[in-house]
Amino acid sequence: MTGESNGHESPEPTLFDLLGITPAEIPSEVWPGMTLDWDSPLMDIQLHVELPFWLMMPDGDLTVSFKDCSLKASIIGTGIEIQYGRAFRKSRSAVAHFEKASKPSEKAQAVMRAAKDGFVLRLTRSIITLHTRALEDCSKAVDESGRRSVDAKMYFQCLAAAHLPFVNNIINAYRKSAADHFAMEVTEWDVPIWFLSIGDRLRRISLSPYADTDEFPKMLSLKDRSSQRIHLSTIEEVQAALKAGEIPGDIDLLDAWALYFRGRYGDAIRYLVTAIEVVLEYKLRDALAQKGLSDDEIEQRLERTLNDFEGRLADYIRVTRRRMPGPLISVIPYMNGLRLKWELDSARQLRHKVVHGSFRPERSMKGYLQRPMETMSWLFNWFRIESPIAVTGSGRKYILKMAMLAHLDCFSPEYTKDGVLIKNLPLGVDGPTFFMDGNLPLDQLIEAADRDTTDVEKFALMCFSYLKYRRTDSPCPEPQPHFLHERCFVSDSANKIVVFLIDTCELMSQALLQQVATRVLALKQQGTTFSSVICVVNHQNGLAWQLREVEKAIPDDVAQVAALCGVTLITVVDLLLLILGSKSYKWDADRIRAILSKPGRQGTCPPNCTRVGTVYHFYEEPQVVSVALDPSAVIRTGDMLVLRLPDRYHRQPVDSIQVKKSAVTEAHGEDRAGIKTTLHRGDVPLGSVVFIEEKEKL
Repeated sequence: MTGESNGHESPEPTLFDLLGITPAEIPSEVWPGMTLDWDSPLMDIQLHVELPFWLMMPDGDLTVSFKDCSLKASIIGTGIEIQYGRAFRKSRSAVAHFEKASKPSEKAQAVMRAAKDGFVLRLTRSIITLHTRALEDCSKAVDESGRRSVDAKMYFQCLAAAHLPFVNNIINAYRKSAADHFAMEVTEWDVPIWFLSIGDRLRRISLSPYADTDEFPKMLSLKDRSSQRIHLSTIEEVQAALKAGEIPGDIDLLDAWALYFRGRYGDAIRYLVTAIEVVLEYKLRDALAQKGLSDDEIEQRLERTLNDFEGRLADYIRVTRRRMPGPLISVIPYMNGLRLKWELDSARQLRHKVVHGSFRPERSMKGYLQRPMETMSWLFNWFRIESPIAVTGSGRKYILKMAMLAHLDCFSPEYTKDGVLIKNLPLGVDGPTFFMDGNLPLDQLIEAADRDTTDVEKFALMCFSYLKYRRTDSPCPEPQPHFLHERCFVSDSANKIVVFLIDTCELMSQALLQQVATRVLALKQQGTTFSSVICVVNHQNGLAWQLREVEKAIPDDVAQVAALCGVTLITVVDLLLLILGSKSYKWDADRIRAILSKPGRQGTCPPNCTRVGTVYHFYEEPQVVSVALDPSAVIRTGDMLVLRLPDRYHRQPVDSIQVKKSAVTEAHGEDRAGIKTTLHRGDVPLGSVVFIEEKEKL
């Protein structure tokens, strides 16, 4: 019934409708190269690439090597390219044929005769042809449709990119012999379009989606199938940037990212570190001016650290009393616990290797180098403070930019005596990644508490993040302080909390507590407002955390003084067990925060629990734990028992109780109650503390 309404609106097209597929056609698993026969034999092919300059040398053949692989290469000084259509396309998507510039061959004449809508001729610059090999199955799949065609195109993209070292070796050999300053090494950005010859067939290979369009980049709206231009900025934003002017270091940082995405990784690292050095000088100069120093005094101050970057950075920290960020708490495992000072040192060492050690990062290092690129950009914006510069971005604009970049790491190249082999390696997985509720890596939390990998600050901040505290400040440590300095401030709702960290090979002592109390008093005299003080103690740090003293970790007299001073003391082990118990048994973070808000020693009792005794004996056959009850304690069948073990809390219901080999429904103070358990003798040390979980009030 065309043009008539049946009273119902047409449903909005789904993504499946727009793509022309049904959900049933979607495979359960998809990975690069899944449809290719990786055991098929290799066949001879040619890869052609036009350089953006001329190699001013005679045409001819060369033998070029990279690592263990040697190939034949042919050089054409000037070629002629035939494109179908009446307009030249820089994407070269309409190229039908190219050959050495001379009298047109029979093949060229046939191509021109077949051009129904006309053709365009273009003289090329130097063309390098590499005689190499590829999987026979890929040469077939590239002309097919569907997933096999996609996999084959990815294969040839990676194959072409893997031949860039051969191209650059030819270019550098030419530069050394010719002293031609117009020629230089190329990356996938400089030569994004390659061609593949398989017999008489010519296929275009694009290494960069950015190079695939001859029009202003556009995006497709799936809702109405319309297209619109991709705008990463507006006229107003550009005008505002013009008005704001340039802060020293800005262009160096932007150039570093541009070079990184162009594959010039060594240059990117040099510019990156230069940006940090430039912005540091600018910000130190500004900070000294705000302190009232004259221009001459500022120049003299800067002159003292002219060739001493570490000294200049230390001077900036002293003047501004700012603390370099770290450890950063992230859900990304390899970013979690990151410290920008360590990253800065690492980036400067890498720059030193590039500049003075002839280190030339290869394209395979792109993922590794992304880390210093990102962390140094964060550090650059930390120096900028009031006006961070966007270099990578996030959200929709970031996705659009990433879609226009080259992604050539689907497969791994291997350079052998048999040629360049593209390996279909499985996606690298280092093993399962365990996350706590709250999206923090549990394995890193445990590692930060252990003997050889201890990092008390990272450990404490991970715990506070999990417990939903908000980090408000990380003060700069004072040079040679007379007392223990607070490590950071956190907040619980409107309450500001001072956090101290103590890392000692001994037990907590009165002397250490006195340093904390002295600093707390100084903060109050300075007018700093806070509601409570938490001191996280990493005692006996030379032992594995499971072997450390529990009862005597904080002596009673120290705990009493801490309570009088309004200081909460909790050991790393106590806090770790609370976090592990919260993960395992869904203990409420609010209740754990309530424990930490009380002065004195805390954390030895799980939330919402009451101590009832200690383990007196363990019977392996049957598996029964004998509990020596404290005076006035009571255990009943139906209660929820919680045992503190060296590495965790164990929670189980009390199904039955025996006292003096007689079954009872409850046991009272000073009884020895036998309770059946799933634990084994090795799990439960004698003296382990036993708790009963309080029942929720209805």
